[in-house]
Amino acid sequence: MGKRFIPYDLIRTAAYGRWDYIHRALGINLSTTNHRKHTPCPACGGRDRFRVQTDYADLGRWFCGGGGDPQAGDGFSLLCHVHGWDTQQQFNAVAELLGIATLNREDAAQLRAKARQQQAAH
Repeated sequence: MGKRFIPYDLIRTAAYGRWDYIHRALGINLSTTNHRKHTPCPACGGRDRFRVQTDYADLGRWFCGGGGDPQAGDGFSLLCHVHGWDTQQQFNAVAELLGIATLNREDAAQLRAKARQQQAAH
């Protein structure tokens, strides 16, 4: 039997507010999570081309100047930027890490309700 599909919104909801932990656990050790500090990029290096955004803790958002080729995104896309993972690899790694890779229906329903609350708050 293959892995059960876990919808993106459930993985994103489970990851909300946990991106520093997720990134460190998956091998991305940022020198700082202060959005005012520019640091070397964990993927492409440089001296001061990388920084996290103000909502890094919640959404994992980041920016890399990339030596003239800027890139930015959420916590999932940083996994791609650093490790070269495709979308499915990103989602699987985060779901496994957070223990939601095999959600039962009740747990999935609770995460969906939490996702709706987060969306309404934003």
